[in-house]
Amino acid sequence: MQMLTKLLIEQKDIFLAPGHYFHSEFNGVIYDQLPPLLQKQHNQKLIEKYTLLIPNNQTAFLPKILSTHWNKLPIIAVHLGEILHLQSVSMSGKILNNERLQHYFHQPLNPMKILNNNIETRLIASGAAQVLLCLAPFGHAYTQRAKYMFNTQVQKRIPNCNNPILPWNIIEKTCNYLSGHEKNENTAPH
Repeated sequence: MQMLTKLLIEQKDIFLAPGHYFHSEFNGVIYDQLPPLLQKQHNQKLIEKYTLLIPNNQTAFLPKILSTHWNKLPIIAVHLGEILHLQSVSMSGKILNNERLQHYFHQPLNPMKILNNNIETRLIASGAAQVLLCLAPFGHAYTQRAKYMFNTQVQKRIPNCNNPILPWNIIEKTCNYLSGHEKNENTAPH
């Protein structure tokens, strides 16, 4: 019970504030413009409407890198989708080596342009599938919430994504890239 309380305290924004990260299709309001009391009420409505699971004793703590970047999972999904695409067009079909990953991160996609324009649904779905696979070992309460970060068009395509599972170090590298390059969330490469 003490571990569950600690989980709810440390990751309360994930479990108790879905309005902060849900896709606008499911959120229905401009969450950040609501006063705190209305945000709390809105979050409770979302939890009830989508019957979001409350963590239990089997729910594990997310690694810090994932909990820190929780709100950026759609951006991470775009990058992972493109990395998977690069891997599929590579001659060897092997997981991208560090040199090719570094090259990608020097000239990445503009994830906000892709997410805001709802283009490249296949790419977003491939990355979203990777995100959900990465979260699955920690508990269904995480994957259930994370899927609502993506619109229904992307959600419908996720089950059809049959890409190999990316190794943890690529997911971690993508998260670290975002931490070190905040401008890359919003700006296009030159």
